[in-house]
Amino acid sequence: MIRLVVILLFVVAPMTIYPQGKTITPPADTAPVTEQQKWLVNAMSKYASYKTPTTSVKISSPKIEACVLSFTQTRKFGSTSEEKTLIITTRTDTLKDNVSIDLAKIDIPSLKLSDYILPELSTFSFRIKRSETSFRDLELVLQRPAADAIKTTLERVARACAPNH
Repeated sequence: MIRLVVILLFVVAPMTIYPQGKTITPPADTAPVTEQQKWLVNAMSKYASYKTPTTSVKISSPKIEACVLSFTQTRKFGSTSEEKTLIITTRTDTLKDNVSIDLAKIDIPSLKLSDYILPELSTFSFRIKRSETSFRDLELVLQRPAADAIKTTLERVARACAPNH
């Protein structure tokens, strides 16, 4: 009986503790667009940066000007190799991208969150309209506690930027 309790403790406890983590809430839907934009910029720099065992992604200098969200995304990929002589070599490659998203061209129905390989992260994907028949797919990995709030706020800001708003 004690074994069963110990096994259940190790199996069930992590599942009950994880959902109790602090979730991030978006600004009120009645908040002014400028407040929504400010919140989104701060959340992007804080919650769109993450580390995994093999990759590190940092979002820096996010800003919104004239309905264009722009930021710098720096990815670092690492690998370690061991030679026959027990020499360990670590290599880190860095890739820096300047990302610019015209919020007025976001296809609102395409905004979606999905699971990422790691449980603490979520994949946020959406489409940007290039023309009436052409789209560009984008994907951001976000920290799970803030993913839904970022999606909600980005949708609100994008709706405010839409030409028919």
